[in-house]
Amino acid sequence: MSPLSDRHHEVPRWLLEHFTAGHRGRLWVGFKKDRRVQLISTRNAFVRRGANSRVDYVPQSDGSTTRVKSDAAEMILAEFDRSASVAARELIEIARRWRETGPIPAQLPPRLIAICKRLLLVQARRTREAQDRIGIGNHDPLLIADLLYARADELRVTLPCREELIADEAILRVFDDIAQNNRATFAGGQHPLDLHQDVRLLAQRGLRIAVLAPSIGDFVIGSHGITTGRTINGWDSWLPLAPDVAISHSDSPGDVRIALAPPRFLEWHNRTALRSSERVGGSCARTIRELLATAGD
Repeated sequence: MSPLSDRHHEVPRWLLEHFTAGHRGRLWVGFKKDRRVQLISTRNAFVRRGANSRVDYVPQSDGSTTRVKSDAAEMILAEFDRSASVAARELIEIARRWRETGPIPAQLPPRLIAICKRLLLVQARRTREAQDRIGIGNHDPLLIADLLYARADELRVTLPCREELIADEAILRVFDDIAQNNRATFAGGQHPLDLHQDVRLLAQRGLRIAVLAPSIGDFVIGSHGITTGRTINGWDSWLPLAPDVAISHSDSPGDVRIALAPPRFLEWHNRTALRSSERVGGSCARTIRELLATAGD
């Protein structure tokens, strides 16, 4: 990857590869807006330009500043993807072996469990749709101006009037860069508060594995990334690792549970993925088309 990469996968390419069975590196992608369904290569699916890029303003000797783009967050994610892709493949193999012969090993490798638990957290932060859902990257100029004026008061710096400030295109560009930097920092888990909370959160979680019988259908994966929705027991979140295997956190530290998912769970998952996503992908065109037909239900 180039140090200045610009094509960033919001759903990692290695994960999309698990949904390409028989299609030579392509998966079926359905677009909710116009109900279009087409085969798209994993190189081009679920990509957003500059999704994890940040912009810094570097002072120059003449007093000016230079706008410098970097992708440290994307490099952090790429490094995690290398271990996550291996762990996911290993877990998929274990889940499928359990489905065919059972049981799973008495104790899965702690490294495997730790990476899969972290994968859920990383993917929950990675997509623009998920970020928008919780307000990350809010670039309301008035909100950013309020913060700027508060900081200026602390430093005893005089700024132009508010109307003049937010009418300046150069200033608005800086505001956009601030919002994008917040997104990149969040996606890469680089904020100190994130790092502290991640350790505490993951220590309190176990791992659930849902496996589908071959006859009942396939999981889809949405552009939102994590499938999050309400169930009869409250809110729940799942990440499909393959058309027949999905994972989720449990509330029991150190606990690992695996179960065959019933048809009603598959229906809940796929409809919830569509509800929160602008695009859904999968290995079966029929599954995608039938799911899109339920949009708005």
